[in-house]
Amino acid sequence: MLARLCRWLRAAGYDCALLPGGSPDRNIMTLAREEGRIVLTRDRQFMHFRDADKYVFMIDDQVVDDQARCLAERLHIDWLYRPFTRCMMCNVELVQGTAEQRAGLSIRLRDDEPLRCCPDCQRLYWNGGHVHRMEKKLTEWKRKWGKSEIN
Repeated sequence: MLARLCRWLRAAGYDCALLPGGSPDRNIMTLAREEGRIVLTRDRQFMHFRDADKYVFMIDDQVVDDQARCLAERLHIDWLYRPFTRCMMCNVELVQGTAEQRAGLSIRLRDDEPLRCCPDCQRLYWNGGHVHRMEKKLTEWKRKWGKSEIN
């Protein structure tokens, strides 16, 4: 129910697991405890688990901008933490793309334009229009609820 927020957290550079829909709550809590994660949820049933106050963060808002504000204000999320350093699909840290990958693109990037690659799924990332639009949104959230800009 918070997949969109998860993708924005990944765009900001946070390690953010997204489990398949229908994953049993007990399994989610076990994983959170084992990996030291915080469960972001709108499901109040999570509050019935032992240690829920340590591992569960309730989000009441339905709009992603309001969810982002909530995380920035209450969990001190920095929306410009490490922008565009994680794969948006599988959450793995990106590595620098190779010359071969650059040559294989259907578009031409300038030599000084970064190309990043997910070492897990091999998805390629570059600073196209989608990145600029997302950068603008992250900067807006940071401006509203934080202190720094993208360098």
